[in-house]
Amino acid sequence: MYDDLTYYEVLGVGPQSDLEEIKRAFRRRALETHPDKNPHPQAGQEFIRVAQAYETLSDIHKRAAYDLRVLKVRSRTADYGVTIDDVLAAETDSILDSKGDDEIEEYIVGNDIPRRLTLLTFFRDLEQTEIFILFRDGKEAYHRKDHARAAAILERAVRHSPQNILYRYYHGLSLAELGFTRRAVRELKRGIRIGMERYPCNLCRGVRRALYDLHVKKGHRVRAWWMKRRQGPILFADPLTEMERERLRLRRMAYVESLKLSQ
Repeated sequence: MYDDLTYYEVLGVGPQSDLEEIKRAFRRRALETHPDKNPHPQAGQEFIRVAQAYETLSDIHKRAAYDLRVLKVRSRTADYGVTIDDVLAAETDSILDSKGDDEIEEYIVGNDIPRRLTLLTFFRDLEQTEIFILFRDGKEAYHRKDHARAAAILERAVRHSPQNILYRYYHGLSLAELGFTRRAVRELKRGIRIGMERYPCNLCRGVRRALYDLHVKKGHRVRAWWMKRRQGPILFADPLTEMERERLRLRRMAYVESLKLSQ
């Protein structure tokens, strides 16, 4: 039965639904089909389908790809400025060393790396699910360029799961957009350090690229790891205009207010 339905129909929402509607629908459907709360023999299969639907539709790039390939329609995510080029880039570029590593990293919601993880075992833990939903909220806010809200949400996610590299990556990028460059660099470096301490170690190539780009953008002395010499060239950024300074000040104020509201 569920195999014939689209992900939107599984959750009981329309293709134009926003993330809040999808999140509410997922919580409702998860409780209805949760194997621990539903003795029906098919509950496990229904629940995993609901989990798959939410996992896809709550990610801005996965949803756009799903809409284009399955529904053959323009995705609502296009309203956020996501193009087909962005979708293709998201499918090929990874933040860690591979797309598979990125997928697994999203499910590290504690201090331990999960073993023998499946969508069913992950989403059956309701506390884990709430942290996953929190991260997806922050990630979507970042892609919508609501960086103050994204930074506040992702700070909570990092506080709960300090060993998660993806959480630190998006938190760092959000802080950088708000002008908190030192904190952003610190977050990205912590993510790289966590990857290096893993076994087998993860080089976090995407995080390193972001760190390098941030250094270049801000005109810092760049450590060029592909060069033989220890330090790369000194790069200078254009000075901020008064308008840009005012914009940064307002962003920071919004970020502080978001932190107060989230506590």
